[in-house]
Amino acid sequence: MGMTGNLAHYGAVAIASVFTTFGTGPTTGFAADTLKTAQAAEAVSAPDSSGTLTILEGDAVTTVIERFAVAPDKQDDALAKVKAGTAGWTNDEKFVGYVLLRSRETAGGVAIYSQWSRQKDEVVPENPEVARSLRSALKDYELIDSDNFSVAFTAQAPALKAPSEASLSTTPLAHFGLFRIDPANYEALIRRVKTYAPNSFSVKGLRAINFHRAASGRFVVNFGLWDSFDNFAELQKAPGFAQREQYYVGLADFRPDFFDVVAVVSNRKATSRQRP
Repeated sequence: MGMTGNLAHYGAVAIASVFTTFGTGPTTGFAADTLKTAQAAEAVSAPDSSGTLTILEGDAVTTVIERFAVAPDKQDDALAKVKAGTAGWTNDEKFVGYVLLRSRETAGGVAIYSQWSRQKDEVVPENPEVARSLRSALKDYELIDSDNFSVAFTAQAPALKAPSEASLSTTPLAHFGLFRIDPANYEALIRRVKTYAPNSFSVKGLRAINFHRAASGRFVVNFGLWDSFDNFAELQKAPGFAQREQYYVGLADFRPDFFDVVAVVSNRKATSRQRP
């Protein structure tokens, strides 16, 4: 199921003003959300839920991104069901790790970002195989999108070393920058990404950006890792991010989604194999 569904799900309100949604950032109270996230993490009780997931550029892994429509009062229930849905993942030798996310959107939502090792030249289908999906575990909730991706470009804040790393302690917050594109525009978009996206590191709190290309070629997702959203509004001052002058204008439709990181589960053996 491709990401076309996410734009229809959120509708014109989310798309009408990119800056209203993206430039001013999430508005949910941080202290309250931190408490909710801690409670949810306890409910999930996943093995190595305080692990570290290393995000490497290239074809060494397949990334699966799934988002579910979950009302705010049902998020804890959905997050708890993830435990059952991912119970067998750590037994799969190709499982690298996952990041579990609670959306800060007023409509709610739950998402999971997982990585799986793959062989060189392995053909990646557009949609995840059943064993790598939560659609069965979260069958009571609408699946917004479910896609396979490859990591196309990553960068880290100047004070940090590559590669990007996600963990509860250093990146308690995250966002998806969701781009819907004509496959013919992909190369042009990635060139602009490499030119302008690193300017976002002028915003204090952003630690890493990680752009992924869907196997279908129709979507690009930036998985941004943060330690704070407090200065998010400063993004509009960065070259390539001013309102109506964003670097992707003319190449992609865009909307963001903001999250609290609930758990980071890693397969230490697989992670060590992925390191250069």
